[in-house]
Amino acid sequence: FPCYDEPKYKAVFRMTVYAPPAYPTVRTNMPLRTDLSKPVLQGFNKYEFQDTLVQSSYLLAFLVSNFEYISNEENAIFNTTFRVYSRPGTQNTAAFALDFGQKNMVALEQYTDFKYALPKLDKVAVPDFAAGAMENW
Repeated sequence: FPCYDEPKYKAVFRMTVYAPPAYPTVRTNMPLRTDLSKPVLQGFNKYEFQDTLVQSSYLLAFLVSNFEYISNEENAIFNTTFRVYSRPGTQNTAAFALDFGQKNMVALEQYTDFKYALPKLDKVAVPDFAAGAMENW
């Protein structure tokens, strides 16, 4: 998948992910679509996602895992659906990321006077990730 950080190569991405049933957590930058158009593949679960905003290809991300999440649905600080995904049994340690992440987003929006553009925000705690972090949307 080519990743170009050039304004002339920005595009809209429409993602469909076929995942084995053993990996029930499938996410990408955008929420799931309701108008499904791709075929079903036997032995896989199909996830069709809404179109992205116009973006650089390196901002596209997807997750296929058995991770679980905690969210701000009960106690929203940030006015966008915010989830933190982590390995099963580690949700108690994800609470800090959920709390701080929402506060950080509120502060960034106030500081930049720029609203977060996507309809949701997912953070993923990936164990043993050599790069340390990524800046995907």
